[in-house]
Amino acid sequence: MAKQVVGTNLIQEDYERLEHSAYKQLNETEARALINKYFGFEFSQIEIIAEVDSWELDETGKKWVHKESYTRKPLYDATDWNYIRFNVKGYQYEFVNGDLYFYED
Repeated sequence: MAKQVVGTNLIQEDYERLEHSAYKQLNETEARALINKYFGFEFSQIEIIAEVDSWELDETGKKWVHKESYTRKPLYDATDWNYIRFNVKGYQYEFVNGDLYFYED
């Protein structure tokens, strides 16, 4: 069975490592342009999101419980070492290390 992911797809420790080594912290325009370039989303429809959450299953394994919230800036170091959380037309995404993931909360 595939692992269920709720909330962020990047653990905070990895984000902090990226934050300390990142080539560049992206402003909103740069982050939107990068998402447009990589994935073809319409530039004007991309909304950069700074808040992310992590969730875990409770002791019964039946209910998701909020664990933590984080504030994250869009970061870029290389094509396989980056992070941006964003929404497009009601869909939630994370760009993590070159891959696109759905963000679910």
